[in-house]
Amino acid sequence: MVTPRILHQFLARSLRDIRFEEVMMGFGMFFLHNLDLETMALPDIQEDDAEVRKVYGNAVNSHERRSSAQQTVPLLALTAQAQQKDYPWGSSITWSNLEEILSSVPHQFLKPVEFDDNSLHLQESKLLFTQFSGEIWLSIHPSYLKGGQCPCLDNFKSAMELWTVEGIKKFVMDFCIVPSGHGLPGCPLRLTHSQQSFQDRASIYFPSPATVSSKITSLWQHYSRNGAYLDIYHRYLKIWDAEKKDLLNQDLGLIFSSLQCLPMDAHNKQTTVIWRAHQNKLQFIANPKYYPIVEIGHPSRPLKTTQKAQLSGTVVERRLFEEQWVVLSIVNYDCSPGKN
Repeated sequence: MVTPRILHQFLARSLRDIRFEEVMMGFGMFFLHNLDLETMALPDIQEDDAEVRKVYGNAVNSHERRSSAQQTVPLLALTAQAQQKDYPWGSSITWSNLEEILSSVPHQFLKPVEFDDNSLHLQESKLLFTQFSGEIWLSIHPSYLKGGQCPCLDNFKSAMELWTVEGIKKFVMDFCIVPSGHGLPGCPLRLTHSQQSFQDRASIYFPSPATVSSKITSLWQHYSRNGAYLDIYHRYLKIWDAEKKDLLNQDLGLIFSSLQCLPMDAHNKQTTVIWRAHQNKLQFIANPKYYPIVEIGHPSRPLKTTQKAQLSGTVVERRLFEEQWVVLSIVNYDCSPGKN
């Protein structure tokens, strides 16, 4: 808000006509509700006379020129790669860029989850996964959860949504998403060999009874009794026939392959660590299935030194010789017998 300096009589008359002083005394502010910012004009107000134009004409013209210049500024042109619907970030990005994007804007980068639960063979698979999703969060320290509360899941859909970035945001105070390099062309070998696919990660959270019993201090033992999800899973393995057990494991692998995120577990260690944190942020790993890219690219390496503009004398002499040879060949051809 600016209080105008009254230097001219026509301005004083105009402010008096719109009762500027009375409004300011009563409300402390004054608005021109119908002011057109493009033309700097008010409807139902007579056009400025010569006196006004003489004083304010330059300012009005300057505004018109600025408006015209702003309208003619060309829009930024996207590259052909970026215009592709399937690859809005480009079909190839470097590993460091992937890490940065997932740590800052994972909700914008990752593709939405698409899963048809009709592709599952058994209803028990959905019930078991829903129970797993709710119970596995009980092993998180309450300080990492909003209000210290774990999610309460009542159906398979809510269990699937829990493992998305948006689902995690609902319950976790602070978290970070790290990339998985499994199956990504161009991914550093050290990551490709050390990481499992999301489908194979199902076996981490649904270990066999023999695996659980072989680790005396394993956290999985607590989930293997008193009706917890592993207790029920192991019962199925005990009483079902081979075909039905295979269908159950196939369903679990299919579900896990469709998850957007999972805990950044440390399954390669002897002790069971499901949840890890870095700088007080709970870590999750993202499924490469939902990266809108084709491959991991390599960063371009800038030249260490500036290329010299001047060629050496030896190179210049050679190029002159080649040029003269071409000219002499043309001349000799034109002067050969039989040519006019």
